Amino acid sequence: MRQELDELLKRLPFQNAGLLNQALTHRSYRYENPNTGGDNERLEFIGDALLTFLSGDFIYRRNPELTERDMTVLRSNLVDNAQLAKFAAVLDLSKWMRLGKGEVVSGGQNKPSLLSNTFEAVIGSYYLDSGIDAVKELVEPLFEEVVNDLPTAENSTPAIRDNVKGWLQQVVLDPAFPDNPENQPPTYETIRSGGNDHAPQFTSVVFVAGRQYGRGSNGNKKKAEKQAAEDALRNLGLLE
Repeated sequence: MRQELDELLKRLPFQNAGLLNQALTHRSYRYENPNTGGDNERLEFIGDALLTFLSGDFIYRRNPELTERDMTVLRSNLVDNAQLAKFAAVLDLSKWMRLGKGEVVSGGQNKPSLLSNTFEAVIGSYYLDSGIDAVKELVEPLFEEVVNDLPTAENSTPAIRDNVKGWLQQVVLDPAFPDNPENQPPTYETIRSGGNDHAPQFTSVVFVAGRQYGRGSNGNKKKAEKQAAEDALRNLGLLE
């Protein structure tokens, strides 16, 4: 296995190549190859949490002049799906992703959602393999390369409309927003609500200060959260 992944391991020096291989394995591949071992969905979960923490830590230490609101919006843009897909491209992960035949035919290697999910899984597996300091050494140069070009709350209104979760967050953190006295960011409760292992269905509900604002459903957890944010923005009269 190490020989098969030798080129990638030069950039990501895993001790356990099997963990890296699992991070590159989409559920569609496991469905078609049931003896292949685990897929990368659980690794995505821990990678997502790590990227949220590490990007926040990076922004806090790097930008002492930014307000909490500015840092929150900048973090949202730094680790959204589109940006994570670009980080995956920097590492050339599409070359190594293990996808089912249907995903390959439909161009799965180039789908931003699959690229971003795979990047999260690689981050999660690298943490389990080598620890958080190794992950920081990997991601902080990636963050540094793009952070100056990303919008903060002060300059993000047009751009953030392409990032509905970030847009909703900006809206509810505005001091003028009436129903959020403690200035809390939105929270998402996302559960698997149906489907099967090959085609799961997720439902996400977004809350602000304990109050439900929107709901969404999709076969992808992040898309379900995005739909919940869109629903919330519609309910607030900000999106048609």
